[in-house]
Amino acid sequence: MDERKVRKKEQLVAFGEHLRSLRMDQGLSGVQFAEKLGVDKQFLSRLELGQSDPRITTLIRLAQALDMQLSDLLNQMKYPPSLEE
Repeated sequence: MDERKVRKKEQLVAFGEHLRSLRMDQGLSGVQFAEKLGVDKQFLSRLELGQSDPRITTLIRLAQALDMQLSDLLNQMKYPPSLEE
């Protein structure tokens, strides 16, 4: 796997971990959050595991469901050291 693909995978995993943390901070189960988003639990699971690359419309819906601005959703994310370069 080339370096760009590895970095993208690391980014998706980091975002998924961030998303799961935000969801749990709000006391929502995966099923509850999926229902709030209007998606199935499997889709949410793929996002949280870093197995899906969300579209901008999905990111906007995630931010709305978490009662936050999209910029805050993305800016509060903690990147692995390998991605901070």
